[in-house]
Amino acid sequence: MTSPYPIVTMIVILAAALTLAAGLIWVERRLLALWQDRYGPNRVGPFGLLQVLADMIKIFFKEDWIPPFADKAVFIVAPAVILVTVLMSFAVVPFAPVPSRTVSVLLAESYSP
Repeated sequence: MTSPYPIVTMIVILAAALTLAAGLIWVERRLLALWQDRYGPNRVGPFGLLQVLADMIKIFFKEDWIPPFADKAVFIVAPAVILVTVLMSFAVVPFAPVPSRTVSVLLAESYSP
């Protein structure tokens, strides 16, 4: 059974992945601040929740700089390869209902003596 709205499903999965990444970045910054006995990301928004957004805006407007002895093509393409790899990992996760009959048959066959 396929989803009647595959584009909506893809957008929801992408939004969930990006929200999870932003939340983990926020938790990491809070814990690092706690462990290092310093202020955490509590300057931007309530509880520092907008810190990830501020970091994203800063990165978008940051000047591109490529080290002089780096391979220019690899230096530019590598982040895109990582992003595509991470997003494609969500493509193998089945987001559809699994019929219970198939699962029970598989389990019965795998545990038969």
